[in-house]
Amino acid sequence: MDTARLGCLGHSLGGQETFMLLATDERVRAGAVSCGVSTVRSFFDRKITHNWAWYIPGFLDLGDTLGLIELIAPRPLCLLAGRQDRIFPVPGVQAIIDRATARYREHGQETAFSATLFDGGHVFPPDNRQQAYAWLDRWLRPAAEAPATTAPEGC
Repeated sequence: MDTARLGCLGHSLGGQETFMLLATDERVRAGAVSCGVSTVRSFFDRKITHNWAWYIPGFLDLGDTLGLIELIAPRPLCLLAGRQDRIFPVPGVQAIIDRATARYREHGQETAFSATLFDGGHVFPPDNRQQAYAWLDRWLRPAAEAPATTAPEGC
């Protein structure tokens, strides 16, 4: 196995796990998260009950989900989120996008972060899957192995 080319992709709980894995394991070189992340504060504000993994004692004091961006950047990160996703509120997603955009800019790695807010709910439709696959190909495949097709913009 080529450990320099480890990536992770996940939807929903898998997206949450991908985000947490990127924050805690630097061996993961790139990730794509579909409908799996927002701020914990937005869960409380909207009275959304989530899985227990989001409720880490003291997490809000440590910077909430936004603080994890500090641990991920500048490694490539793609976020896909539905504007009508009822369990991952867009204001929390947008806060993460804003923080990530700033951090990747500070690192001079603006192209290593991409976010797509799409019209839809808590879904991972084929177009989004293709964007996520192309994102991981872009960052993890050697140029000689890159697919001949043109990858879509963003992730």
